[in-house]
Amino acid sequence: MDPIERFFEAGLKLSHLRLLTLFDSVGQIRLVAERLNLTQPAVSKQLADLEAGIGTPVLERVGNRLRFTAVGDVLLRHAREVFHQIERARYEVDALTSGLSGRIAVGAVPTVLPVFAPELVLELKKRAPHVNVSFFE
Repeated sequence: MDPIERFFEAGLKLSHLRLLTLFDSVGQIRLVAERLNLTQPAVSKQLADLEAGIGTPVLERVGNRLRFTAVGDVLLRHAREVFHQIERARYEVDALTSGLSGRIAVGAVPTVLPVFAPELVLELKKRAPHVNVSFFE
């Protein structure tokens, strides 16, 4: 197994990805450290661990500023996707555990369905937009 593959399987952590997204939003290691309640050396160490694991820099110094390398840009793009997926999972789990998601099956005679079904679905979707409703005659 090559070192990059090993790092992605065992060494890459969410904290590494969080560093990248925070650096992208605030632009300075000092501000990243403040947001994470860490020291600047601790943030720099995590960044160095990430770079050592993949074997290449993710940030480069340009004048007195830091910017993402091509590898850093790729990792940042995927880090955003990871956190987006985590947020979606949190939302879905919250919806399921609070009863605002799931499936409902409603059975009724054909003459009644056109009368109450449209209003029922509209009201239900307002309160629980992720509930799936099925009607059966």
